[in-house]
Amino acid sequence: MNIEDGFKFNKFTLLFDTEKEIEYQDSVFRKSLKLIRIEYFFVIFLYAIFSILDNILVPEHAVLFFQIRFFVVIPILFSAIILSYFKFFKVIWQYTFSISFLFVAQGITLMIIKVPDNYSYYLGLMLVFSGNYFLSGLKFKNATIVSFLNLLVFNILFASNSNKDILFIIAINFFYVSQILINAFVGYVNESTARKNYILKNELNNERDNLEKQVMIRTKELNDSEVKFRTIANFTADWEYWIGKDNKIIYMNPACEQITGYSSEEFEKKPNLLFDLIIEEDLPNWIEHHRMAHDENSMQFTQAIVFRIVNKFNKSIYIEHNCRPVFNELGEFIGRRVSNRDVSERMSLEIQLRKDQMFIKNILGSLPGVFLLYTYPEMKLILWNKNFEWVFGYTKDELANKIGLEWFIDKPIDKINQTINTVMENGFFAKEETVHTKFGEQLNYILSGRSFEFKDEKYLIGFGIDITDRIKAEATLTENETKQRAMIENIADVISIIDNKFKVKYISPNISSIFGWDPNEIISKNALEKIYFDDHTHIKDFYNNIINKPDYEESSSCRYICKDNSIKWIEFTAKNLIHDQIINGLLVNFRDITDRKIAEQELIKAKEKAEESNHLKTAFLDNIRHEIRTPINGIMGFLSYIKEYEIEQDEKDEMINIINSSLMRLISTIDSIVEISQIQKGQLEIKKSTFNIQCIVDVIYDKYYSKATNKHLVFEINNYLTDSDSQILSDQSKILSTVSYLVDNAIKFTSNGSITLSFFKDNNNLIVKLEDTGIGIEGSKIDKIFESFVQADGSNTRSFEGTGLGLTLAKAYIELLGGKIWVNSEVGIGSTFWFSLPI
Repeated sequence: MNIEDGFKFNKFTLLFDTEKEIEYQDSVFRKSLKLIRIEYFFVIFLYAIFSILDNILVPEHAVLFFQIRFFVVIPILFSAIILSYFKFFKVIWQYTFSISFLFVAQGITLMIIKVPDNYSYYLGLMLVFSGNYFLSGLKFKNATIVSFLNLLVFNILFASNSNKDILFIIAINFFYVSQILINAFVGYVNESTARKNYILKNELNNERDNLEKQVMIRTKELNDSEVKFRTIANFTADWEYWIGKDNKIIYMNPACEQITGYSSEEFEKKPNLLFDLIIEEDLPNWIEHHRMAHDENSMQFTQAIVFRIVNKFNKSIYIEHNCRPVFNELGEFIGRRVSNRDVSERMSLEIQLRKDQMFIKNILGSLPGVFLLYTYPEMKLILWNKNFEWVFGYTKDELANKIGLEWFIDKPIDKINQTINTVMENGFFAKEETVHTKFGEQLNYILSGRSFEFKDEKYLIGFGIDITDRIKAEATLTENETKQRAMIENIADVISIIDNKFKVKYISPNISSIFGWDPNEIISKNALEKIYFDDHTHIKDFYNNIINKPDYEESSSCRYICKDNSIKWIEFTAKNLIHDQIINGLLVNFRDITDRKIAEQELIKAKEKAEESNHLKTAFLDNIRHEIRTPINGIMGFLSYIKEYEIEQDEKDEMINIINSSLMRLISTIDSIVEISQIQKGQLEIKKSTFNIQCIVDVIYDKYYSKATNKHLVFEINNYLTDSDSQILSDQSKILSTVSYLVDNAIKFTSNGSITLSFFKDNNNLIVKLEDTGIGIEGSKIDKIFESFVQADGSNTRSFEGTGLGLTLAKAYIELLGGKIWVNSEVGIGSTFWFSLPI
């Protein structure tokens, strides 16, 4: 048995207790009767339509089967439908449907007996078994009983009226029993689910009824509560009212008129009347409070404020205003309850008390030191001045009810208690003590104490004067000489005193750490001994210039010999204090400026290099101007000639070829300038792809072979790469341009001999080697030929045309591709350019 909220539920029979089962069956009957009628009409239709199958399959029995169908089974089914329209049918409906499906099954059983070899009718009986559960409207229990009863009758009739052997009957029963069990399982699940749903629905209905009862009870309670509230609110001295979420007044008690002089009706007519009553100085606080009270983020909290109003009788009143949120049972904000109280008398007392307290604080604050007041014998701190908070770092909350004195006096507690007892016995005590602040800072104070009685209570007053600065000043005077000596010894400059005979009277100890000399090796020696010999004349002139000028000060620099015989540059400043009784000499301080001197020299070199670069750029611009102007002049000249004179076609073609050549030279110059600009801006793009190096070999050969042979040069290209090594991933155009720049330079600067271009592999690198027998490059210029604006021959009388950018672009391309380029050359013998790329 399963119990679910009062329903006893049998898992086997699927039945509730008797009373609940009757309720459930009534519910099922009301909901399913119309559908069952439709299902029965459907069964009748199917049963009748199968008569067509009779005429086809067994025409010899068609008349008998027709009689079974239309004179027995179908009338019984119609009778069940007709009975369903009578009131008493609710009592017999399960029995009626059970009997009707027994007749349906036995009608088919008779047909099977007549034609036992026609298996179509066996299938018809299986449909009836399914109909018991899904079309008959029967309960699970009744459908199962009818199904097995149908099967029992079938077996009795079939076994006694057919000639089929027992094995056939067993086989047929196997299928029929399986069909019944499957239908029973499905029917069980469906009815079980339906009954559980019925239980849930009943629970929901009960919950709804209970909720409605609770709502009615709660409504009555609210009504009673509102009556009680209004009764209480009407007789309270506080001015109470409710405001709805729309900011309209729902209720206001009569106390509003006693406090403000205005009735609740006047406030309801003019909701903003309170704004008009508030004193102007308090209005901003009220507006801010009003905003916060209606802000979504703060409307769940109680808002409180004190402000002043001027009532109807022109009297100023202090109002303590509390605004509380009100929520319904669902937690929804429905308004605010407001309580206003006249606190004028209390505020007057508080104002007077604050004035008295301020008077005492002003007196205590005017004291030069710190003030403390303790109870005795509890030694509880009850009063102090602001100076104590500032000096010792404690807040008001931290000082409240502090006990004893040991928390700020650096003294054993027994000594402190002894001092307190002395004060209480003698009435007065004063002594210098060491104290500490909240953060551990040590201070020196003169502490004095005095005892007194007030209303039979004993108190201890403590005063303190800070003498920390005085103690520090005394210590400073004591340590001043030591500090000055330590400062001189550790200063970055070396301090020296030189007498009027140029002997060293004093030198600071840091001479050892900076220049390696022990002070004893310098004192009493001639100052020139450690000056570099070449600077002696300069130093003597410097000395003679300053020696006769009291208080005169001048600076200079020279080289100084260190203990390890190294030379350092020093910068020194000398002041003539020979007339000073303490110094009685030249006060000289000097420092190591070797790094600065090196930096100055580097700066000079950088300046020279910048000037050289500027010169190179100027030469480059002159060269570019020449490179652009020359082809343009040629183009303009030939175009003018062609325009003004009639010339033969052959001569015209030759001029057009020269114009094209000049245009190509001009375009090449502009492209080089653009490429250099992109390189300097970091905007040059690399576009890698897989290609065969033989493509570059073929292009270079076609492009430069005739150009080389026209100068009577031997031009040779050797590709030592295998077919697989020739396939590389890189930027084909950049490699082709680099090889073109190198070959173009080789042809330009080679007057006779040969040019050999070779491609081979070294480890995982592509190596390209270009050898020529040209004019070569001076050794001092080899490192510069790859720089922008630089040519091996940068003079104005150079013999070769060009922008000087080819090698710069070649170097930039190779480095962008992750490779390197270099050159070996001898003047008059020739040059060999190399570059390598990872493949």
